[in-house]
Amino acid sequence: MKVFCNSCRLPIPPQDINLEMAIAKCPACGEVFSFLEHLGSEAVASPASRLPAPKPKRFVVEEIGSELTISYRWFTPVLFFMVFFCLFWDGFMVMWYSIAISQILNGQPAGWAMAAVGLLHLAIGIGITYSTLASFLNRTEIKLSGGTLTVRHGPMRWSGNHTLRMDEILQFYCSDKIQSNRRRHWRTYQLNVLKKDGSKVVLLSGLGEAEESLFLEERLEQKLGIAPRQVPGEFRG
Repeated sequence: MKVFCNSCRLPIPPQDINLEMAIAKCPACGEVFSFLEHLGSEAVASPASRLPAPKPKRFVVEEIGSELTISYRWFTPVLFFMVFFCLFWDGFMVMWYSIAISQILNGQPAGWAMAAVGLLHLAIGIGITYSTLASFLNRTEIKLSGGTLTVRHGPMRWSGNHTLRMDEILQFYCSDKIQSNRRRHWRTYQLNVLKKDGSKVVLLSGLGEAEESLFLEERLEQKLGIAPRQVPGEFRG
């Protein structure tokens, strides 16, 4: 199958076709486009046939003119269990280092070894405690305003903040990921941005419900006037 540029209609060489993302870039005019329409009607039928995703209960949606803001809190009832876990873990580490410091002050070399052994557990405790506090206090805000799309997490510092120009965005799409530990497996969802230069940005990850990622995809595409197109590897619900 040959792919032709949507703009100048010249053929696209294989090295300028990204099969994974189903996009191509014309070396002649610089046009970046999805070539799913070249694959026939079956490739683009599913987005239109999917029912609209309902608004998740925890989402707050504010729309004023050309601006759209969607925000949600991180809090879930599971955090109350994490509070007790943190109290137990941190309490044990306080006792551990109290003994280690006491031995060091009394000139016992074993205190240094005890302090060193506990470093990994101390780091884990600090990380879990910070994460639990952030989950109680933080909110995520996704905002379309002034020609930019921003994602902010706060008030406690957290990774994953983004700022993208709206004219960079070709498509939004959802994907899922299987998480696991020794006891169970579970699925999380993420919202991705496919940019016009062919690169991908993970806008949000770790969403617990498929409806959350699907709702965000639909509302953002509607606001930006982006026609829904299926992307290879996309989760459609």
